Amino acid sequence: MMMAMFGCVTGVIDVQDNAVLIRSKRLLVRRCLTEKEAAAYIGMSCSFLRQSRMNGKRHNRTPGPPFIKIGRRIHYLEHDLDAWLDENRHVD
Repeated sequence: MMMAMFGCVTGVIDVQDNAVLIRSKRLLVRRCLTEKEAAAYIGMSCSFLRQSRMNGKRHNRTPGPPFIKIGRRIHYLEHDLDAWLDENRHVD
């Protein structure tokens, strides 16, 4: 048995008879995206994401999606981006 961490997924892995079994009460698969990947995913520029992180919430501006900052690295969770897109959807 060994602990493994792949990106944002952590679980207990057993290797038995050349088969890999992942054991967990609840395994949440969260896909972490870099700034460049997140910008492409939501169809905006990296510059928009940087400015929205610096400026935060401002009047008459679309706030940026939630992000994770660890040290100097910035990451976005795919489900956070989906929720942000849903929140900013306008049907006229």
